[in-house]
Amino acid sequence: MSLQVSVRFYGAIHDLLRARQAEHLLPDGATVADLFAALGSTHGAPLLHHLLTHQGRLQPYVRVAVDGEVLEGDALAAPIASPTQVAGRGGAPLVEVFVLTGDTGG
Repeated sequence: MSLQVSVRFYGAIHDLLRARQAEHLLPDGATVADLFAALGSTHGAPLLHHLLTHQGRLQPYVRVAVDGEVLEGDALAAPIASPTQVAGRGGAPLVEVFVLTGDTGG
């Protein structure tokens, strides 16, 4: 089976891609890292450079939310959704990628 994922982009990522959202088909059990690999295949290395460090970790100014919940810790290893979660809510998971600038925050 596969999982349809809606991705919304904000900040510098939106500016880079000139797009607010994208749709990706991923295998069940896909993680945020799997999604980012698919995004890199579609949108190229400049996108991955904005999202990931040279060590393959999230840039410190990037935040990822899945269905409205901001992921903490190792967000790249987080599963996007289980088939049970998707069936229970009746729709594609929504992943939001935020790039925070230096003047963002409180």
